[in-house]
Amino acid sequence: MSDFLSAPHVTHNTPQTQPAVTPKFVSSSSDQIPASAQGVYVPSSEPKIVETTTRAYDLAKVTEPQGKITLRPYQNEAVEAVFDAWSRGISTPAVVLPTGAGKSVTMGKIVYNLYHSTDSDTRGTILILAHREELLKQLKKAVHQLDPQISVGVVKGVKREYDNDVVVASVQTLAASDKHLEQIGKIEAVMVDEAHHYAADTYKQVLSDLGCFDLVDWIPAVGFTATMWRSGGGLEDVWQEVVFERDLLWAIQQGFLVKPHAKIVVTPEVDLSQVRVAAGDFVQSDLEETMISSVGSTVVSMNMYASDRACIVFAAGVDHAYALVEALEKAGFPSAAIVGDMSGEEREDVYKRFRSGQLQVMVTVTVLTEGADFPRCDCVVMARPTKSKSLHFQQVGRAIRLYTDPATGKEKTDALVLDLAGHSKFIPLASLKDLDDDFDIEYVNPEGDVLDEEELDAEEEKKRPPKKQRRGILQLEDLDLFAGVVDPNPPRWLRTRVGTPFLPGREFLVFIRGNADSSAFATGWVTAKGAVQGDWIDWDHADLESAMLSAERALQSKGDLPRRSKNQLKNQAPTDAQINFARSLGIEDPEGFTKARLTDEISVSLATRRIDRVYG
Repeated sequence: MSDFLSAPHVTHNTPQTQPAVTPKFVSSSSDQIPASAQGVYVPSSEPKIVETTTRAYDLAKVTEPQGKITLRPYQNEAVEAVFDAWSRGISTPAVVLPTGAGKSVTMGKIVYNLYHSTDSDTRGTILILAHREELLKQLKKAVHQLDPQISVGVVKGVKREYDNDVVVASVQTLAASDKHLEQIGKIEAVMVDEAHHYAADTYKQVLSDLGCFDLVDWIPAVGFTATMWRSGGGLEDVWQEVVFERDLLWAIQQGFLVKPHAKIVVTPEVDLSQVRVAAGDFVQSDLEETMISSVGSTVVSMNMYASDRACIVFAAGVDHAYALVEALEKAGFPSAAIVGDMSGEEREDVYKRFRSGQLQVMVTVTVLTEGADFPRCDCVVMARPTKSKSLHFQQVGRAIRLYTDPATGKEKTDALVLDLAGHSKFIPLASLKDLDDDFDIEYVNPEGDVLDEEELDAEEEKKRPPKKQRRGILQLEDLDLFAGVVDPNPPRWLRTRVGTPFLPGREFLVFIRGNADSSAFATGWVTAKGAVQGDWIDWDHADLESAMLSAERALQSKGDLPRRSKNQLKNQAPTDAQINFARSLGIEDPEGFTKARLTDEISVSLATRRIDRVYG
């Protein structure tokens, strides 16, 4: 019997909540964007700007850059549109360009114009914001390619290179402490990459703190993105006007990108009918469990359709990614994984080998979704089905950049989207058709057969989902164990990846294990952090209800019993610290969860490691 009940009581402080943001621009309608719009940017017809000033720059004194890059005509048009917007009093314009169309270079040219049209003794720091290390490096490179004389520093993690003409900064680092903004000092203007993320409260707060939403004497900002839509909307409260936009089909028709085509592989292993959905997309843990069974058919499909292509594979989770790498290596595809907990040096080594041709395949979860510049890639493998058009668009964009093989002189002519999502009449999925109807899509099986509509429908009827049933990590409290008793704040029961019920206390995890025929149940505990320690609390409970009550009393005695409030954190966005931690655990698309849901997903990942791997 464990001495868990005699362990010391631990108390905790409640964290401070972040102040609300009051941006300058407010939509003229208080109504929410309708769900049918799916978060697409819809500017107000009559935006309310109470007071404003304008920003004028002497662009006549700016000479053409003598660096290594020559801008395309549309990139120069985008730059002109931004300066025109600032001159009209629009403090937060936005530019939409498809992935691969040169957003970084366009941002670099705005930096170049700001630098050369202002006096050095009065010019403030030009700030560029991004949220991934790959984006920061890409933006710094773009500025130096236009003018190597402009000094560029990085503020991220332990790097504190404040004293430079341009500072490329992690938005998460700036959000963590006001001291960074104090050290940077006077701001001339703010460039924002992947602007579709900035409806999130934490990101929006950074722009507010910088003065981009001030009514007078505002700091000019501009947001760049390929996908000006976001689940939940809110972008119209940040970006006042899209001042320049070009779409994917236009860029292809002009010869700036190659045309993608898709082969959607229908396999019996992929059945998404039982995968839960949260925040508009599949729950990562459920999806990985489904997709990891399709590793074999994924390799067969790649061997059939992409054996001679340079591939980036998007996996449903970290375990799935490593399983794919192992299987691909055995099948003769030189492969490596890129996941969130790898060091910068480890990532760069993989990138270098892929660019040189030593690797044929990179397998990732989310790291390469945004900001990854690998023109050699001519195939993306969607081993991670999604409902998100934005995510699908970003992933397709990895393969459509122009490229000429330096060894053979052969030019890339197309890009293959090998989609393992399969066919579903009943579950809407993002696909190449969402980008444009002009793109070719073919349904196939892993063996090379093209499937007609009748074959697809017959196969799909076999998978038609039954009536919706409760299941998954958040449903244990719905088992009606206490019929007739209404608890407005029930204990926060969750399940590990293999289905072990547990309660996630701050210091301890308490769990339940049953025997093979569920005729007896035992309760146990493990530490929630630090070295893994644990023991059994009691056993021989005749039913699950008795075991649950025992577990709840054990944590209650420590003052550590987690309870679920129906309203607590319901609609709050997760913090950046949560998002970064979730990525390190292999949780996909953490930005898409609510704060409460991401807290649960993190608890499940940690409990799976501590309970299932120790007591499994």
